[in-house]
Amino acid sequence: HGHYLAWTGDVVGLLAEIMGKPEGVVGGIGGSQHVCAPGFASNGVLGGTLPAAAGIAWQRQLTGSGISCVFVGDGALGEGVVYETLNIARLWRLPLFVVVEDNAWSQSTPKRINMAGSIAGRFQAFDWPVREIESTDIHEISQVAQQEIQTLRQEGGPRALIINTYRLCHHSKSDDGRPQDEVQARVANEPLRVHGPRVSKEARAAIESEVQQALQENEDRVRAL
Repeated sequence: HGHYLAWTGDVVGLLAEIMGKPEGVVGGIGGSQHVCAPGFASNGVLGGTLPAAAGIAWQRQLTGSGISCVFVGDGALGEGVVYETLNIARLWRLPLFVVVEDNAWSQSTPKRINMAGSIAGRFQAFDWPVREIESTDIHEISQVAQQEIQTLRQEGGPRALIINTYRLCHHSKSDDGRPQDEVQARVANEPLRVHGPRVSKEARAAIESEVQQALQENEDRVRAL
């Protein structure tokens, strides 16, 4: 949902879709996980977005029309189709940029008990250039991502960026068995706390008020559909 909102800003379309309304972004039949818009596609199959993104990258390569970017979590790296895709993407030098959001938890299973080796090593096994960053600073992450994308555009692909992050809330409604001290230790470094001091208290209060008002207005619009 966050990726979709960042790309489109379409709050009404997303909320309507989640509520199964025909005014939703895909007519209310895609639900929460199957959300599509111009330049954006997703599906609910774990790891399934990666081969789709590779197909888009192939089209981009054939037409010379840019690159394909896909976001996956660390849990997706347990799927076999991911490695078939990494292999063919490297063989064909597809302009594919894979961003791995590693939050150390595959839904409710900690990475330490379900993953041998490293995420970077999985890409390196297929001779992918891979970069890893430990940060919750939006400026730093954006700068690194821009550098990687520029290199991909200049040299061809594929490339991978691993972002070590953390999920503060549960994955679903009631599946959070993580140690609370682990969660609380991450709160101090969550993105808004890192970026917040760069904005004055007055400006931040105004922004938060504007956002809350916009969300309420959009919610009211969806309920009225």
